[in-house]
Amino acid sequence: MIKIFRQLRANLLGKGQISGYLLYALGEIVLVMIGILLALQINNANELRKNERIVDSILKQIHSELAVDIGRTTDIIAYYHRKDSLIHLILSEELSAADYQIENHYPLTTVAVTINVLNIQTEGFQNLMNASERLSTRYDSILLDLKDLYIDDKAIVDLNMEYLKKNIEGYLNWLKLNTSWFSEVYFTDRPLSEERIAFYLRNPTYRNVLTEQHFIGVTNHCMSVIQFRQSAIAVYEKLGAFLQLETPPPYATTDYADYPGTFHDDSDTLRISLLNDKLILEAYEEGQIDTMEIVPLTDRKFAAENGGFCYLRSDSTQRVTGLTIRQGSVNFDLKKMD
Repeated sequence: MIKIFRQLRANLLGKGQISGYLLYALGEIVLVMIGILLALQINNANELRKNERIVDSILKQIHSELAVDIGRTTDIIAYYHRKDSLIHLILSEELSAADYQIENHYPLTTVAVTINVLNIQTEGFQNLMNASERLSTRYDSILLDLKDLYIDDKAIVDLNMEYLKKNIEGYLNWLKLNTSWFSEVYFTDRPLSEERIAFYLRNPTYRNVLTEQHFIGVTNHCMSVIQFRQSAIAVYEKLGAFLQLETPPPYATTDYADYPGTFHDDSDTLRISLLNDKLILEAYEEGQIDTMEIVPLTDRKFAAENGGFCYLRSDSTQRVTGLTIRQGSVNFDLKKMD
């Protein structure tokens, strides 16, 4: 082929057909440019596919990490559910010395020093940020959601956790300096001394520490964990659809058929509805509707988005008959109307 082109070029020059030769040269240049552009386009397409494979692999890693984190949030919310009940028992003075003299006094005596940390996994997100030059506009929406989750939502969770850690560290230091029985904490299998029991029942500093922990932990930290959980589930489901993954949801799904309905007491009306396998709590007040998701903890226990804890009451046939919502000293008992 090259030999033919050379002969054609020589014939055109030999015959003095300069204009024909120029057209030929121009055509040859155009063909070369088209070849170069096609090669570049093919190379760019190959590079794009390579980048997308790398990014999609990182997104799958994030998807897996989110499943673990969402499961951990459920555990932590359930932990705060128990801690809320224990703090309420102590502060409302519903306990006696006998409650601390039982063999398993550990939940009561350690309520002010236990902590449940949500260590949010960020390796996948960091890998994605390190590969940011590979991201095309195809990932813009997902990247925005991931930044909101791992930068903004995570920061609030971590900040509340730091406040709680400082509270516990301060309390332990105070115990060390101001009580004679602090070394007893080491011997978990021994009965509590009368002095220590009296401290748990009546000491005002202890009650103040628990009040602060309820505010920092049960209210603020638990609420930030619930909000992180909701955002994480939304991102998890969006990533699953984007990557066309068929994976089970990392949260409880059960038969909620008899849960929805209207609940009422003397002054309040609430409604539980089922939307996309999620339970939604609607509160009606002066013509306004406040809507929030409730997070399943066990078969009949839930946590509300605002940090409150919900209990569904049942009769002997396990049919739902009522709803209790409580956090700290706030308590609502409502009867199911339908």
